[in-house]
Amino acid sequence: MRNRLGNEQRSAGKETECSLLTVPKEDAFCRGTAHASQMKLQIAARRVHCYGHRNPSGSWRSHCYRPPQFSTQSKMSVSQEEMKAYRVPLGYRDNCAHLLIPLNSCRIKTLYAPWKCEDERHSYEKCQYEDFKKRVAEMKELKEAAAEE
Repeated sequence: MRNRLGNEQRSAGKETECSLLTVPKEDAFCRGTAHASQMKLQIAARRVHCYGHRNPSGSWRSHCYRPPQFSTQSKMSVSQEEMKAYRVPLGYRDNCAHLLIPLNSCRIKTLYAPWKCEDERHSYEKCQYEDFKKRVAEMKELKEAAAEE
């Protein structure tokens, strides 16, 4: 039996969980549904939690999750002398120091007003978060390599 998208169905009538939604197999194949309201919910669910599904042939497919690609080598944008000249504390001299320097300058100019310098603060915090994700991914790879040995 084929569904509306033209894909083979093994067991028609059974329910399948697809991207946080339960839809009848005859109406959907994880990529689309016959009902517009379900499709909107399904798209919203995919944005939140979308890792993979079993296609009708029974094999596992990952249709939208892709692990982030990180470069293994990251270079410092600011030299040690520049960081020393701008009085960046030792604990903050990392790959995001090039964003911390303008943030601290803006904070000093605006007398540390919390509603000012939001763009600089956001870009610095985003850099910190991406650096954290990179370190977590590297640690995960190291643990997997150690477990294989």
